[in-house]
Amino acid sequence: SLEVLLPLLARDYQLHLLIENRRHMSHCQDLLSDTDARMTRLPGFYRPLQILYSVIWLLQKWRLKPDFILTNTNKSALIVAVVSRIFPSVGKSTKVYVRDFQWRGVGFIAKSLKAALFLVPSPALIECKDYLGDYVLPKGSVRWAVVPNAAPMSRADTPAAFPQQLIGVRYILSLAAIARWKGQEYAIEALRRLPSNSHLVISGDVADRFYLDQLTSMASTPGLRSRVHFLEFQDDPS
Repeated sequence: SLEVLLPLLARDYQLHLLIENRRHMSHCQDLLSDTDARMTRLPGFYRPLQILYSVIWLLQKWRLKPDFILTNTNKSALIVAVVSRIFPSVGKSTKVYVRDFQWRGVGFIAKSLKAALFLVPSPALIECKDYLGDYVLPKGSVRWAVVPNAAPMSRADTPAAFPQQLIGVRYILSLAAIARWKGQEYAIEALRRLPSNSHLVISGDVADRFYLDQLTSMASTPGLRSRVHFLEFQDDPS
């Protein structure tokens, strides 16, 4: 989602990015090659050193008086929350994108970034009382807005690897690494509750081979057989 927004943001702002994931770094370099964006790859230090490096980087960039800070991961939101406890003005310029239910320390983040704007892909993250629901307005302190997940659409032909499209079938697409923390088993289980003409397509790098075996086993059970399709990572999801 962030990679979709970056070229648009680069039209009006000079971007300073701190990126941990190697693939994201490569994609951003390609996307922003014609802009004045400045990118820093987070070194592969021992975790406490990574956090210290991130704090120093953030404070250095804060001296430039940025228009806003955008956090896109649990780790980055925690770091900004800690810094805002010391420098409250940091939190006032922060937009926090909470993209799933996997975050830790969400209460600490919400309390520390009371003036921040929380962005979510679905109201479900706000409505959950055991998650952000305890901190949102009006009873809480968090301002929020829905920003749907985005994927760039191109005119590329449908990849040959895509399962044959059947008449009357509705496809649900899951783009994520195949790993337990991504929770694809819930998508497969939810498919049981949908009409039989609903199919699920799971596409992503295999980070956990045992988990893939579990998903494959689930997909072969009665009611799901031939309705769940697995694809390799697609560089162009459109």
